Amino acid sequence: MIDEHCYPAGENTVNLLCGPATMIKNACIPGLTASGHAEKNILIF
Repeated sequence: MIDEHCYPAGENTVNLLCGPATMIKNACIPGLTASGHAEKNILIF
């Protein structure tokens, strides 16, 4: 689903996450990193 709905991973791609901490920790971050996104480009607010 991430590959279908998010921009491709790259140095200039930033992912902004907002939501319940459990969802971010257990679903969003693992999904993004599995799709090749670097954790340094994932911002949680």
